[in-house]
Amino acid sequence: MNAPAVELKRTPLNSAHRRLSGRMVEFGGWDMPVQYAAGTMTEHLRTRTHAGLFDVSHMGEIDVRGDGQFLRLEQIPGYAERHGVRPGLTGLTQVYAPRDISRASKFRLDRLYLKRAGFCLDLKLIVLSFWITGRGEWEARGRKV
Repeated sequence: MNAPAVELKRTPLNSAHRRLSGRMVEFGGWDMPVQYAAGTMTEHLRTRTHAGLFDVSHMGEIDVRGDGQFLRLEQIPGYAERHGVRPGLTGLTQVYAPRDISRASKFRLDRLYLKRAGFCLDLKLIVLSFWITGRGEWEARGRKV
């Protein structure tokens, strides 16, 4: 006796995978591509020299409910000031926080940095960064300073 065929779930990119001659297989109940007609080496080299896109829509589901579920990012309290941090500088989080800090705690430290931002604080953080690097403590779970 043959088991009845199970309808595989399809990602939003399924038709694109098929259009690009993706060899489709069952993977965890999903219809997923494992290889393309151009070959594995061509795919690898193209990804290394240009860019790659990985379809993650099969990896989990998010169910959003309740008030504020459709807030724009700019409406989140502190969002605009958090993005005022200049890229490339070490912040309070990197120097003073443990490696596995919660996002909420990181956000608080980033906002504190913005309130105290200035040349002296940046200079202090740069000096501490060199000190931590010299000691090899960046990956420490506890406090680094």
